[in-house]
Amino acid sequence: MSQKERTDYERMRLALKRIATGYMTLKQIERDAEKRIGLSYGEVLEMAYENIRDDAREAVRGVRTAIAQQKGEA
Repeated sequence: MSQKERTDYERMRLALKRIATGYMTLKQIERDAEKRIGLSYGEVLEMAYENIRDDAREAVRGVRTAIAQQKGEA
């Protein structure tokens, strides 16, 4: 595994961990949205969804598919 592959892997792993544990659960959002954040449940849910997409998009930026890598090695 090359250094770039290790870096890509670690970046993707950290993004998945952040997505899995770093966001409030739906119940927490529903319970705390207006008290803690001052926004409606729907607004907070929409923001969380966009943040998850951004985290995932950033994690895979510049990472080639395994098929593309194999073709390059052949």
